[in-house]
Amino acid sequence: TNDKALMGMQSSPNVQYGEVGVALLRNSKLSTADLNLLYTLSRPELDIHEIKRLLNEGANPNCVNAAKETPLICAVRNGHADAISILKENGAHINATGTSLGNTALHEAVLRGMDGLESAKELLRYGANTKVENDRKETPHGLALHSNCEPLIRLFAYYLGQKQLEEFTENDTKDRNDLKLNSSLDIV
Repeated sequence: TNDKALMGMQSSPNVQYGEVGVALLRNSKLSTADLNLLYTLSRPELDIHEIKRLLNEGANPNCVNAAKETPLICAVRNGHADAISILKENGAHINATGTSLGNTALHEAVLRGMDGLESAKELLRYGANTKVENDRKETPHGLALHSNCEPLIRLFAYYLGQKQLEEFTENDTKDRNDLKLNSSLDIV
């Protein structure tokens, strides 16, 4: 049984290489363009032209670094709301989870409070899900409500209200179209 246990341990990368080794392995699987994209988004100053260049050269907008961060999460954590649209337009998954807590970029924006407000606006504009749960069963909406950050709370209230209004309008239009169709069928 000890041999089986040892064999099982050897197949686990965490046991074989340790946490640091696993992180290095994860980073080693990234292309140079991916690494440069993540690095550029982690810098204090945002270079939009560099981001566009790296994406044009094939950087993956959904790659994940050793800290389990996507480019969107790196952009949000570093206050680069302007990068969100470029990443999204190049195929970034807006609701992708990352970090050790399973947060989305919207979770991270909310956790930044006022500093994350512009990022939260951009993410919501691109359809970020307010109800995605992280590993702690927290949603971005729930975090916003508990943040005591009035502008964030108002942003979520406005966004959710707009979403309900769109759904109501869509249903109302569908009901009217059904009514027109039924009326037309009566004529025939």
